[in-house]
Amino acid sequence: MAPALLPVQRVVAPAILSAPRSQPLAYGGVLAGYGLDSNLVKTWWGCFIAGSILSNGAGRIMLSAKGPNVLRGAPAAVVITDTLSVVAAILAILVVRSIYGHQLESFQSAQAQSSS
Repeated sequence: MAPALLPVQRVVAPAILSAPRSQPLAYGGVLAGYGLDSNLVKTWWGCFIAGSILSNGAGRIMLSAKGPNVLRGAPAAVVITDTLSVVAAILAILVVRSIYGHQLESFQSAQAQSSS
């Protein structure tokens, strides 16, 4: 298997395959098992994707501009894109902190059970 697919093969696929069939394989199912708030993940992805699409559009506007009138909306799109990127970065940090907190909590409870 290609090295780029190893994380998918070792992390994502077992999580999906080992999920109970009573849980949907969506944000509320597999990700909820890791303690993630599905709204946080959806908002993060929404900001990331919207920022990427808007960034692509702003870049195309600036590259294909034939005059100053066409460039009028590009700076506003770039500001919105940058804002969405910052929000997505903050939300990504919150997602990682949430995962880390739940992993730490799980590790501590497992350690407490093994010592008793």
